Amino acid sequence: MQLKNVGHSFDVGIHDVGVTIRKGEKWSKVPIGTELELWNCPKPHSGDCPQTFPTINISLTDLIEPPFKEIKCRREGTGKIIGRWVGIFEKLPLNLVKIEHNLSARNYDVLVKMLQDAYGIIKLNDIVTALIYERIE
Repeated sequence: MQLKNVGHSFDVGIHDVGVTIRKGEKWSKVPIGTELELWNCPKPHSGDCPQTFPTINISLTDLIEPPFKEIKCRREGTGKIIGRWVGIFEKLPLNLVKIEHNLSARNYDVLVKMLQDAYGIIKLNDIVTALIYERIE
């Protein structure tokens, strides 16, 4: 399963634990132990990152037409889900923010800005999932 960051890298070292905060409950349903492909994407997009598309039976035109030529995602490693927290953003525990996988987002103000860049408006009563993972590669 792909875990995408928009416009920033994964700052968690190999064998370290990090947290990513995601809007909604989608990530709360992913089982503990699931391996994650860590991807850095320059802009939000749906579906898998383009590099994972099979190259068999794809024409040259397919490879240069949008979204392929516009989205240059980069795979940055692998992680494994080891836990999660789900609740309203306003109640997000500080101990989870302190291990946010982006070092610059380890305070609420920057975290809000990054979430808004990825999702649009973030409200204090929005449901978020804090996905806790160990970086294994």
